[in-house]
Amino acid sequence: MTSYRYLYMYKLNTAEQPDLFFSEDFKLKLEVIAEKMEENRAPINTNGRVEGEGFGKIELLTIADKHCIRSICISLSSLGNYNEAFFQQGDFITERKQHKYYTKSTLILTEDSEVIIMFDNSIEEKAKSKVKAQIEQLGFEATSLQINDPLIRNIKDKYPWRAATFNKIVKHGDNTRRVSFEIDPANDQDRSLIDDQYREHGELAHIKFELPYNSNGVETYKTVTLYSNGNRIVVNEEEFSDPQNFNEFIIYLMKQLQSLS
Repeated sequence: MTSYRYLYMYKLNTAEQPDLFFSEDFKLKLEVIAEKMEENRAPINTNGRVEGEGFGKIELLTIADKHCIRSICISLSSLGNYNEAFFQQGDFITERKQHKYYTKSTLILTEDSEVIIMFDNSIEEKAKSKVKAQIEQLGFEATSLQINDPLIRNIKDKYPWRAATFNKIVKHGDNTRRVSFEIDPANDQDRSLIDDQYREHGELAHIKFELPYNSNGVETYKTVTLYSNGNRIVVNEEEFSDPQNFNEFIIYLMKQLQSLS
């Protein structure tokens, strides 16, 4: 089974407006932030069950020459409401309840006021806004890296790509409003007819591309998929030799996306 990671990237307000408590020489004081996170540690009972929101496994480490905090974030999520029957005072009644549970994500917070939120599966992604709120409760404001048409076009012009989606198509005599298509990236002679037909008439909302990456002196290509809907990034963790190599790539990917935004 393929192991995908679902990522969201943010910039903290301290990147432009250093905070005297959290920042020094335009770098975050990670030790101070780690202490703040410790104050908001997720409570765990003696059976190992999570009993509240918060942080856990808070580590100070270096990833790809960046000083970082890596932490687990525990958030309260819901699968929606349900009706449960009870027998009470000689009669059956129905009580409406909410199915709640705790989910986890992984955070990487860099000294340069960058945040990466990672989920292990797509079901956990619904906690994204809760995780962002928990980060902001530490004393920050977080702004999402925008996966938009200009960024996707820059990627499409620079890197080999496999698939894309056009949204909001407006073309005289054509009722198409959205189209997704794939190409053979190895074939640089024949361009996609769909790309030729719609690239000047719609907004790019999705792209799957190959990002060149030098790992231990070996040049490889890693598959990255971007979606404008939710500013979502998907990477296949199985393409990496170990978690450290994966984390280093994520930092590298963030840098490349920032440079093209």
